[in-house]
Amino acid sequence: GFPGCLPWGMIYVFLNDYFSNDRGMTVQEATAALTMFGVGGLVGQIFGGWAGQKLYNIDKRWQCVFMGLTTMVSVFPMLYLLNTEDVGTAGFFFMTLFSGFMVSMNGPNVRAVLQNVCVPAIRGTAFAVFSLTDDIGKGLGPALVVVFIRMCDGNRRQAFNIVILFWLFCGA
Repeated sequence: GFPGCLPWGMIYVFLNDYFSNDRGMTVQEATAALTMFGVGGLVGQIFGGWAGQKLYNIDKRWQCVFMGLTTMVSVFPMLYLLNTEDVGTAGFFFMTLFSGFMVSMNGPNVRAVLQNVCVPAIRGTAFAVFSLTDDIGKGLGPALVVVFIRMCDGNRRQAFNIVILFWLFCGA
């Protein structure tokens, strides 16, 4: 839920600037890194939907386990991206692709699980609440990231490392 919106707020609002201003990449390289993250995300959504369905067919609980594990595992490639000294290398760009792939597997599965656990009479309300909290997270996520940056005395690397850890709460 909502804790997962903080890392997304950091990625979409701050990560390009962080790579170019704090990590020494050119704007073009930073943009290419985020593009690779997006391509990985596209493939991750397709694969995640396929894998989630396969796991659901085996045992409904496995789909949720898959979602939690991929969310928590996504923390580690993101921490690498935030902290490595190898910015701009082929390995760095591979990790942006892999990170986008891992974290995006949940998108199609969240909606499927919500569809499956709600009786038809309340399904519309459940999706409305999901959309509302998701949209609030998209709006408040970047604002709360700024709060973390201020709490870390302007050290964006430290703040972003803390923010990424919120995916652990989301996946648990």
